[in-house]
Amino acid sequence: MPRSQGYKVLGRERESDPDALRLLEEHDREHEAAGEMRVNIRWGREQVRLIKRAAAILDVPYQLYIKQVVMRQVIVDLQDAERLLGQR
Repeated sequence: MPRSQGYKVLGRERESDPDALRLLEEHDREHEAAGEMRVNIRWGREQVRLIKRAAAILDVPYQLYIKQVVMRQVIVDLQDAERLLGQR
């Protein structure tokens, strides 16, 4: 299969099954109404193993651990960007 920047392309077609589309749309509407979005990320096995290991040390589910780590980094990145852009 073609690869782009190290990512494997798994499918080129949009979902066409009417029942699957209905369920996906219903799910998205429910979560968006609650202010949530679904995000899918593909990870390597070793990456997931490391993430789960770190999450276990902190005694949190690995999905929550990922959210926490990403949000901490977002805050740092935004603060750095604001500081650097403010110096121009």
